[in-house]
Amino acid sequence: MIQTRNIVTVLKQAAEFEKDFARASFVGALQMARHVALEIKHTVTNLSVFHLSYYLASCVLILVALAPWIEYQIDFGTPESVDVGSSAKLIFLLPGLVGLLVATFELPFRVQAYRISAGLAVLVWIGGLIFPNPVHTSIHAGEFHLRWWLYLYGPLLLAQGTLSLQGLTEASIHLDRFQDRLFPPPAAPEGKAPSRRKGAKPGRA
Repeated sequence: MIQTRNIVTVLKQAAEFEKDFARASFVGALQMARHVALEIKHTVTNLSVFHLSYYLASCVLILVALAPWIEYQIDFGTPESVDVGSSAKLIFLLPGLVGLLVATFELPFRVQAYRISAGLAVLVWIGGLIFPNPVHTSIHAGEFHLRWWLYLYGPLLLAQGTLSLQGLTEASIHLDRFQDRLFPPPAAPEGKAPSRRKGAKPGRA
């Protein structure tokens, strides 16, 4: 009987622990989501015109890279027009995707990574104008047409590259500030200056 009571007590304690743990995890997740939302709001409201224009240009560039660049005809009794994207679509997506990533987060070699992706896309785009087969498609010449999306991509990439001169000067989200918001340092005792995190630089007066 005593052993049965001990088992019941242990089970009750385990159930209480799981209940408290679930409640604490839920509250912690809500607080973290609140801090993340505040950081995103702070980031968006403090973006400059150049940063907003750069983000917009990057998003439009991604959409254009995903658009159908090649049109050809198929005939299964009745002729039909088929539109497909470029075979080098991944390369043309890189400037937009890498550009968004390095503009948002403070990463090592962020500007160099964007320039490499943009430079590669420029070379392939120019090559595709001269040799659409095999850059964009394996269909024989004369059996396909290049859509206007292909010609729009070049000027958009140039616009994004121009905006990057200002849009990439500083990342939108600084991981150290983001970390401080999620995990604020403990309050210092009264009359004692708060300790700085290792590697942090003192602010200027």
